[in-house]
Amino acid sequence: SNFFDQLMRREGPFRTNVRGVKPANFRVLMNYNMPSVLLECGFIDNAQDAAMLIQPKTQDQIAALIFNALNMYFARTDPRFKPHLVK
Repeated sequence: SNFFDQLMRREGPFRTNVRGVKPANFRVLMNYNMPSVLLECGFIDNAQDAAMLIQPKTQDQIAALIFNALNMYFARTDPRFKPHLVK
């Protein structure tokens, strides 16, 4: 399950434009011996996205979504992990 994708579709500031999960051999994710993810949270070359991305409220929303998704992932993969979600 992709927690970030689910949260972005439900709560993200760009939820109408979520492009989904695209597994591929991205160079920035290669040769690591651990789980990794590459996130795109809006595009600065899109005027509407750029206007939103400079807003502290949007930045806080994105940070909270990433934090919550990581918490949900670790809670699912490690029974000892106690999640702490933010709003």
